[in-house]
Formats: sequence, structure tokens, C-alpha cells
Amino acid sequence: MKFLKTQPRFSFKLDGVPMQQLPYTVKEWVCDEKLTTEYIFRNGLKITNIAKKYEKYDAYEWVNYIENISDENTGILTELYDCDVTLPIAHEEPKGRTAYQPSVAEATKIYSPSGSTWEKKEFFCDVDEIIKDERIHHIYPYKTKSYSASGGRSSEKKAPFFNIHKNGDGYLFAIGWTGQWQAQIERTTDTVRFVSGLEDTEFYLKPHERLRTSSTVLMPYAGDFITSQNKWRRLVKEHFSHIGAPGRDQYGPLCANVWGGMKTSAVLERIEKIKEEN
Repeated sequence: MKFLKTQPRFSFKLDGVPMQQLPYTVKEWVCDEKLTTEYIFRNGLKITNIAKKYEKYDAYEWVNYIENISDENTGILTELYDCDVTLPIAHEEPKGRTAYQPSVAEATKIYSPSGSTWEKKEFFCDVDEIIKDERIHHIYPYKTKSYSASGGRSSEKKAPFFNIHKNGDGYLFAIGWTGQWQAQIERTTDTVRFVSGLEDTEFYLKPHERLRTSSTVLMPYAGDFITSQNKWRRLVKEHFSHIGAPGRDQYGPLCANVWGGMKTSAVLERIEKIKEEN
């Protein structure tokens, strides 16, 4: 749990003042393998961060609850990032002026799949794609890339998953939110900073109001991209999938695709398969 105890994993501004410059008290405790950290700021603003580690996968998950425990309104919260972490990554020199593209093999790559936009390449990322003479999924030191969903739908335009990879090591992030989210990834020569949260946050809490915002899953890994994705799938299947959970089916439903232009024989074949699989 060392990572969870070394730094707050979120950030915000209160009446325009960054969290780091505000006085606050901290209290933390562990129960049922979850670390709960309680931050109390001025005007009764309380933020409770509930985090846990999935030891088998070296993965972390956390969510923030924001509450007003006073009898007056809180200040205005803006630039609220439910995830704000800076992590070490293999050294890379800044990109210089050159007529040549930097080495693909040595690049820091961000596998960030597209979402659903009713186009051919949905939920897909060509990580070495070049658009206007730039590899759009590579990130160089002192550069920042920004991402967001669209239409208030969590997987429209972009899916809320990011795999940041460099020389056989990396980090996989997932944003847990059903609506509009945003994220930024910033690279220095030796670190990568990932921030994410709800888009355009600007609000205050009335006395005794309480709400939660987006959750985050972070999985550091060593190995190539395929290895990391397989490790991620196992984590999701074991801890987040509802398939096989108490009260849920052990297997997913059978999907059969039929439409009016098909031959009768093809439809009958599918009907027989449905009967076969009960």
C-alpha cells in the first residue's frame, strides 16, 4: 500500500487556490483491505479517498467522495482531477529539430483506443499512426496530450482507457465514469503525469451535501504491450466483470445475427445452433 500512502492521488482548486497551498488535516485507516484517507479543508469541505490494492496484479483503485460537513456553503471547486499522479518512466531526451521521425522502437507510446463514432475503426488504436507528419500517439518530453469523451457519453469519441508504454514498462489507466470525462498526459525526461476527472467542474456544496466523482484504476506493469493487455484483462475478469458473480450468469449470452437479406438456409443454421446451445 506504499504508493497509496505517499501522496494524495487527486487535486483541485478551491476559490482559485490550488489544493497544495491550502491548509488541511489528514486522517487515515485501513479496513477490509481498503485504505480510507480523510482530508478536511476550510469551510467544512471534506474529501474522502477510498483506495485499495489488487496485490496479484500490482494494481490500484480509488474513488473520491466530496462532502460539506459545515452549516455554510463551501468555496467554489474547479479543476477537480480525481486522478493526479506523477510516476517514473524510462529516460528520454526532448525531441530536437530534425527532418527525420524519432525511433519508433524507443518512443513513449500511448495506446488510447477510439470510442464509438459510427466509423470503421471503433475501439481501435494504431499506435504508430502518422497524421500531418506527426505520430499522434507518441509523446515526447515536455509535451502534453489531452483527451475527452463527447456527447456526455463515456465511450463516444474516446474510450476511457490508456496504456502508456516505454521500453518494456508502462502504466495502464482506466477512468470509471458514465458521462463526460477529460484526461491529460504530460511527459518529462524521466516522469509521466496522468490527470483525469469530470470535464468543466465548477461547483460548490451546500451544507451537508455529499457526492462522488469518477474512479480510477492504475496498473503498473513490466513487459510488452500484449503482456500488459492480457494482465489487464485478467484483472478486469477477476475483480470487475459481473459474469459469474453471485446472482449472475456464468457465461455471456449467445449472440446470433440474422437479417432480412440472408438466405433461408443460413437463418435455419443459426436457429439450429441456438437450439443446440440451449
